[in-house]
Amino acid sequence: MSTEAMQERLDEILASDECAIEANETCKAVLLETSKMMLANYTNVTSVTDGDVAKLVTEIAAAVDETRDLYFVLIELGHIISAPAWIGWTTVGHVGTDVNLYCKGPMIFERMCKGVHENVYLNKLMTTFLGLEHQQELETMKHRNISVLEDPLAF
Repeated sequence: MSTEAMQERLDEILASDECAIEANETCKAVLLETSKMMLANYTNVTSVTDGDVAKLVTEIAAAVDETRDLYFVLIELGHIISAPAWIGWTTVGHVGTDVNLYCKGPMIFERMCKGVHENVYLNKLMTTFLGLEHQQELETMKHRNISVLEDPLAF
């Protein structure tokens, strides 16, 4: 699930009766639980640190009590998703342009990724290098409630 899809869900909650004026504490709790649920069910994040939760609580509180804008909540969710993969971002915006990529690691990986690439190529590059091509398809099928063979057949 992308952070854009997460934002749509959280925006629905923020606009609902659960987040009506005078219901700030209920609103914060619902937004936090929904955020945790989305991280657990729709991302590959396997653990969230207490520090991550504290930052998320702080951003949710600011959004509910002050701004009624979830921008910084989504930034924090993006950081939580990206941190385990050691992914860093230079911008939170998306302009759809080609991406200058610089990689550090085994020589074959550095050769595969150095240079300017179409942004849609980055996912293919990473899944190929990490050997996740089929695993990603299996996870997508599981999220769509399609039964998959958990263990490969032994011949």
